Amino acid sequence: MKLAEVLELSKELIQLNSEKLKLSEKWEIKKTFEATKQHSEDFEKLRNEALEKYGVLADDKKSYSFPEKGSLENFNTEVSELLNKEIEIKSNISFEKIDDLETEYPYDKIHLLR
Repeated sequence: MKLAEVLELSKELIQLNSEKLKLSEKWEIKKTFEATKQHSEDFEKLRNEALEKYGVLADDKKSYSFPEKGSLENFNTEVSELLNKEIEIKSNISFEKIDDLETEYPYDKIHLLR
């Protein structure tokens, strides 16, 4: 799966962990979440490095501008390439239990682990 999907999967795992499941199932969700969390943290670190490389931190210390010609395009290109990296996440989550959940939350990305 692509890194962009892993980032979305991380959010789904947080929601899934709040469902009524057995402890052993929650264990598998937690272990899978830890793997996705590490990828999310690594992505944020590299994204911030790219922001510093191509952008200029605004006075509010919260946002960046890209005053140099091509800097925004270069930033977007590098981040897009990173988000399209193929990532392998191993999981022992029981998909039968997830399929049987009666919930309104759409678990779309978790099925990429099958």
